[in-house]
Amino acid sequence: MKKHLLFPVMSIAMFTGLFILVSDVPGDKKYSPRNSTKVDKQDAYGYMQWLISKRANSLTGTIDIADVEAARQQADAMAGGRVLGLAWEEMGPNNVGGRTRAFLIDRTDHNRLYAGGVGGGLWYSTNAGGSWQRINGGDAMNSLSVASICQGTDGHIYFGTGEGLYFNFGDGTGGLEGKGIYKSVNPSSTSSPALDFALLSFTWQSAQQSTFKHVNKMAASPTNPQRIYAATARGLRITNDGGANWINPLGTVLSTGRDVDVASDGTVLACVNNRGYRSASGDSGTYTLLSGGLPSAGASRVEFAIAPSDPNIMYACAAISSTNPATNEHLLNVYMSTNQGSNWTVIGPGGVPTIFDPLGGQGGYNNALSVAPDNAYKI
Repeated sequence: MKKHLLFPVMSIAMFTGLFILVSDVPGDKKYSPRNSTKVDKQDAYGYMQWLISKRANSLTGTIDIADVEAARQQADAMAGGRVLGLAWEEMGPNNVGGRTRAFLIDRTDHNRLYAGGVGGGLWYSTNAGGSWQRINGGDAMNSLSVASICQGTDGHIYFGTGEGLYFNFGDGTGGLEGKGIYKSVNPSSTSSPALDFALLSFTWQSAQQSTFKHVNKMAASPTNPQRIYAATARGLRITNDGGANWINPLGTVLSTGRDVDVASDGTVLACVNNRGYRSASGDSGTYTLLSGGLPSAGASRVEFAIAPSDPNIMYACAAISSTNPATNEHLLNVYMSTNQGSNWTVIGPGGVPTIFDPLGGQGGYNNALSVAPDNAYKI
């Protein structure tokens, strides 16, 4: 039988070799695999395009938070199992927090600091930053992208997850999706820091995941310990019961919330849909669109800051809207108001080209502003 099979095998081999030789002549088209990932630019913006294409749903082309949550649950289930009877122990490194996106000085002890890493959970220091420890909430919390943090007047600490202001891709699809808002189980006091946190269940109900997947900024009421503000992926949200329930004070405005700040008298400034809103009380239905010299259109992001020592003094740093937010979001202007936002004047002119551009062409991403606690004119 082997002799009889030899000729057919040799014939097949010779035919295959002949096919290869004949088909490989100059001028013939050669097969090359199709590149399904198109990258327009070999820069940071092109990298983000590539990253989104890898993370997006293959049918819709978008990153669906339901897919992200399903992947998390699958990973948790795999981590809880045993393969071939082997037990795994994490060896590290365990001291990596990633870029610091959120920072808080404790209201009862100024040597106590909290910092949130975009990929490494929440950290704290009890010696003014001399050393740091991670608040251990298990794998589910340790790997969260912490993007915002605030403290109520009752001492409770809240932190929001999901880095939505990442290269300013609309709803933040370039960043990491979060998992709602967490609250400290006990308030931070003069004797002990808040170290135990629990997810606020309302913020991660299936109907709320598209809203609280990115909590870009949080602020606390100076008079009501139960009222907390959050700038989310779908606009501004408020809780009046310590996080049990959240409402939308702007009604139909559901675009990305980028900033929210509260003055010492309770006046609220918020940036939603790249526009500024103000409310004297912060209550639902009391917000009006800012104008009086502040751009109502044409800005890609507006960051506010209110003087702690004088609620009448407010500032805004606006970036120019652009079709390429990774490279062209230069400074539009820095504005100042001395009458709680009724009128605004330019104190830091921008434009392209400009000598003064602290945003470095990334105003939708690295745009931060703050006022000294004891000097309303130092920013």
